Amino acid sequence: MKFKVEPKNGKIQIDQSGKIEDTAKDTVLALSDDIKYTVILSAKTKRTLQSILRREGRPGMFVYLVFSSLLYLLLKSVQPKSKVIVDKEYPGKEDLVKLIIKRIIQKEGAEGKLNFEFGLVGKSSNAHGLAHKTYKKKLKANKKVKFEEVIRLIYLIKNDRVSRY
Repeated sequence: MKFKVEPKNGKIQIDQSGKIEDTAKDTVLALSDDIKYTVILSAKTKRTLQSILRREGRPGMFVYLVFSSLLYLLLKSVQPKSKVIVDKEYPGKEDLVKLIIKRIIQKEGAEGKLNFEFGLVGKSSNAHGLAHKTYKKKLKANKKVKFEEVIRLIYLIKNDRVSRY
């Protein structure tokens, strides 16, 4: 199911609840404005991905590869028509996340580009509330991201320079 989101108030925001690196807990990414959409990645899947990246000698990339993959899958599902503000979850690594997503788009042959930038999404935002409620299991996620989806995206760019960033 793909949506074409037109923002009601000119602001589409994405927030995360449950850090990627906290592999004991699920991670939720939520997009909110006129439409609300969430993706969730289980703690078990995160641990499996982390183990694989450790074996491959890329443990430092785990957080950024997984976060970028989840962000890509969320944006691809919703296809917002205007710019999206993504909360600064990993300050100083925004360029790396953008580069990873750019490489995924190139390898996927995805149409167009995903129009997003990083900024501060406050605790009073709809995206934060949606992410938190989904994380606390008060709401059901729209999409449960599977291991195969994330590992496929990671392996798409495995030999690119970004994997050694």
